[in-house]
Amino acid sequence: MKPPAFDLHWQLLPYNPSRSKRLLRFDMALPVEYIRFQGSSYRTKLSDADLDKPAADGQLTKMQIDFELGPFEWEVHVKNSTGITCRDVFEAIYETFNEQLTRYEIKQIPPHQRKECEEAFRLRCQVTPGLPEVEFRQGLKRVDVLRHGTIFLGLTQPKSGSDWILNLGKWPYGS
Repeated sequence: MKPPAFDLHWQLLPYNPSRSKRLLRFDMALPVEYIRFQGSSYRTKLSDADLDKPAADGQLTKMQIDFELGPFEWEVHVKNSTGITCRDVFEAIYETFNEQLTRYEIKQIPPHQRKECEEAFRLRCQVTPGLPEVEFRQGLKRVDVLRHGTIFLGLTQPKSGSDWILNLGKWPYGS
């Protein structure tokens, strides 16, 4: 028997002008503290109160988020015994994609995409907070396989009570 479906907080759903209070910009190549609300001519950092909102309308303590791209399939596991927050979800997503690729995963990168992955890797090393040399030495990470499609476009749920699906891509709303 499937558990009941939860209604997620609007920050975790795909942007919809009639439902979303603001446009959220989360580039998974950067840590959670770089998530911003995007306006037409400004970006505002999310407050702790925004990040610490409950992720769902009910007491959600475990959540599985699935992601699939080509040969890659990854799961994001979110747990919080006192109730999952939006911050918990964003951090779990960031941490899952900030993992180094295994040798097996590197071999799975389609040959026609290797150059783009390496370009994304070099760019990430340049813009990631901290020392670019340290980041470079760590090597390719899951986020680099996404090439330039690292923008969080919300979570969807194909069936009531099923796992969530992570939607990623390029920023679709201009610069």
